[in-house]
Amino acid sequence: MLRKVFASLWWRDLTGFAAQANDVIAESIKQRKQKIEKATTPEEKITAVIESIRTIFEGPIIWIPTLVAGVIATRLIQRVGKGRVDAETLESFDLALPGNVVTEMNLAIGDLADLARKSPQLVAMFSDLREDSAVFLAEGKTLPDSEPFFKAWERFLDQYGSRASAEIDIQAPRWYEEPLPLLQVVASFLQKETGSHRIQHKALENKREQAVATMISTAESSFLGFIRVRLLKRLLHVAHNGAVLREHHKFTFIEMLRVAKETVKECAEQLVTENKLQKPDDVFYLSWPELLDVASGKQSDVGALIEKRRAELEQFAHITPGTVITSDGETPAVKYQVDDAPDGALIGNPVSSGMVEGIARVIHDPHTETLNPGDILVAPFTDPGWTPLFINAGGLVMEVGGAMTHGSVVAREYGIPAIVGVSNATQTIKTGQMIRVDGNRGVIEVL
Repeated sequence: MLRKVFASLWWRDLTGFAAQANDVIAESIKQRKQKIEKATTPEEKITAVIESIRTIFEGPIIWIPTLVAGVIATRLIQRVGKGRVDAETLESFDLALPGNVVTEMNLAIGDLADLARKSPQLVAMFSDLREDSAVFLAEGKTLPDSEPFFKAWERFLDQYGSRASAEIDIQAPRWYEEPLPLLQVVASFLQKETGSHRIQHKALENKREQAVATMISTAESSFLGFIRVRLLKRLLHVAHNGAVLREHHKFTFIEMLRVAKETVKECAEQLVTENKLQKPDDVFYLSWPELLDVASGKQSDVGALIEKRRAELEQFAHITPGTVITSDGETPAVKYQVDDAPDGALIGNPVSSGMVEGIARVIHDPHTETLNPGDILVAPFTDPGWTPLFINAGGLVMEVGGAMTHGSVVAREYGIPAIVGVSNATQTIKTGQMIRVDGNRGVIEVL
């Protein structure tokens, strides 16, 4: 592994590597799906699913050395460049890179909105989006000029439909199962100008190119400039083609969960028929070994266990855990300090520079809520299921997170100010308030 990292860092040509990794992922998932489909009984299918999940990274692991090299290259550029170029340049050299699966997904959502505009009647339906997504989609398909949108819609769900909020939880509804959150994002795109997402992405690309040009010019004018430029160009090549793979491992696992979930749902129906489970969704309250025992007949009476866990889940849903919990059970509070912060301001960790004022929108569930253009997203946390909300966000405030957590990285990619680690932000800030987010100092003011 170390040898491969070194090779990726210093001499391998990494051009187009992200596309190669995508092909490996697709082939790996395809092979595992075929193996699962060959099984006949619930016991055999669940066994195949467990084995497929256990070995999921044995093939796609090929990109990990390149990802590690990309992260190393990024850190080296940031460390060497500090003090030689301004902070904005150092934050801009890796903006809007092609190949990141989340960035590509967001651009595809914007393209969906542009296709919807071809049918004025469909746009009118999006302005009055109802709760029943199945009815909406069925009615929408009957509208004139809606066919281009729905063809692209099916392609999108095929490629990205496995995503969701809290998507590591296999029980969480995926976009292909409940597309309402995705439809809400498309509706929010329709509030913007045609092609605005592509224009924004191009602006970030231009900013990246300008930053790279500045860094190269600075290196050229320094001592032993020809050597520094050659080294910098190599590190930029690795950073741009390697670091974009940071979402690929998560995407691979989520794609595998899609196959696993469909198999488990199929098995659950059969287990209900065989009177081994009372309801299909009981499976989500069992561990994999327990489910395998139920399918094989080794364990039959799991009703009480399932009800106990169902009650525990309901109880835990109303509990807010401490950000940090020590082994002694203590929950120390982390406090950031800015000496010249205004009275009453909230303080956090600034992770994406810039300053913005806008209407706060406190969101706990991206399945049911969306942002208007320019709103400042205030959230307990984010994961890739939240990423479409960043399209309209003017800024970000999160209760949990550090410089390398999901929301922080995406905020920098989109060039929006962000502050994380803001204790009780979703309780203190109210939807509709005008707030100022200072991503340079980590200060949030309610105006």
